[in-house]
Amino acid sequence: MFLEDKGLYTLTDFRREETAVTAAIRLQSAHEIFTGHFPGRPVLPGVCMLQISQELLEKATGTRLLMHRTGQVKFLQPVDPEKTPELQISIRATDSLDNVQVNWTDATGGAVLKYTADFKIV
Repeated sequence: MFLEDKGLYTLTDFRREETAVTAAIRLQSAHEIFTGHFPGRPVLPGVCMLQISQELLEKATGTRLLMHRTGQVKFLQPVDPEKTPELQISIRATDSLDNVQVNWTDATGGAVLKYTADFKIV
């Protein structure tokens, strides 16, 4: 997985069920991306959150995917890797990968990110 291999996060738990994936990740606060986004106040870029979600879905399906449509993407709170290094991700999908529902929460169960998307196998 691209962002995991680049050292942005470590996958600490991964469970696949028939139509759902649950995962836990640990952000690496020393990663260089946080020095520029933003200096003095590190925040996980939203695009990285979307990419991590896709990587987890690819791991679950064993295929490369392309996100080709999204519903409303709601970033509900910023993710500071020093204050919130542990995150839980829940992905629910149909067999066709249409209307995939993604939810991120922090260690306290607080909502971080919610969105729906359609994916295609590449």
